[in-house]
Amino acid sequence: AGSKWLGSVATAPRHRTGADMTTGSTNRRLTGLCVTFVALLGLVWLRCAWLQVLGASRLSRLATSQHSVSRNLVAPRGTIYDRNGQILAMSVRVPSVFANARQVETKDQIAARVAPVIQRDVTTVRRQLSKDKGFVWLARHADPDVQKALQPLRRQGIGFIEEAKRVYPNDKLAGHVVGFVDIDQRGLEGLEL
Repeated sequence: AGSKWLGSVATAPRHRTGADMTTGSTNRRLTGLCVTFVALLGLVWLRCAWLQVLGASRLSRLATSQHSVSRNLVAPRGTIYDRNGQILAMSVRVPSVFANARQVETKDQIAARVAPVIQRDVTTVRRQLSKDKGFVWLARHADPDVQKALQPLRRQGIGFIEEAKRVYPNDKLAGHVVGFVDIDQRGLEGLEL
């Protein structure tokens, strides 16, 4: 009789408890998470293979263009001397005045303050400041005193760039031989070529 009782217990249907149900749903969630992770990893691997195999030549050209740039570097112009060592032509550093026209808020007031200092007409300066540009020239190769006078306007969109200006101490003496340069220091005639 005792063995019958044990047999009936062994064959009786087992009722699931809350802990068993939680374990099963946790296992399904972990399995789903792992499958999703493996699928995403597979997509990343496919994208890497696509870039390395099919996009290699385009990416190689892009990398080359980003790493090697050709630029013409402008060397400062040298001093030209005569046979006795006297200077015929030399470069000096002078300020040039520019404006960030987008940054200038009170264009009429700034034009009225800047124009007399750079010896330009107020309407010309106002026209330059009215352009929708981040950079406009107001005066090239100005006196150093101009920079000192306009220094308080730096926060209002007026700026300065030091540029080289070609100076001929003997004025036009031997000018046909020495030649001259344009405002951007490009030689146009004579030895300045």
